[in-house]
Amino acid sequence: MVQGPGSLGLRMQRQILRGCREGAPAVVVIGSDLPEITAADLLAAFKALERAALVLGPAGDGGYWLIGRCRAAPQVFAGIDWGSARVLEQTLLQARRAGLSTALLGQRDDLDRPTDLERWRCARL
Repeated sequence: MVQGPGSLGLRMQRQILRGCREGAPAVVVIGSDLPEITAADLLAAFKALERAALVLGPAGDGGYWLIGRCRAAPQVFAGIDWGSARVLEQTLLQARRAGLSTALLGQRDDLDRPTDLERWRCARL
């Protein structure tokens, strides 16, 4: 899907809303920079949405590598310092304020900067 313009939060919000409008019972958004993601991670996210309103996959840098919802929730994307080490913390705060139950998956490391790639180069040697 074309992401469209705007902040990361606006682009993710747009995709969750699109999925909900198209009748998806749950929507999970992931990045394309996840060397360790598995099918089991995605299954776990959808399973978590059976009991929680919001699911997040924490990233090692303070953000998240996955977000999932059963319906649109623009409030979880408001007031987030995208690209900072506080993204997960701020999103959880927004979820609490909105009265949304949350589930966290296992932590994964994504590749946001060239320096992040170095850890994967060394691991493959």
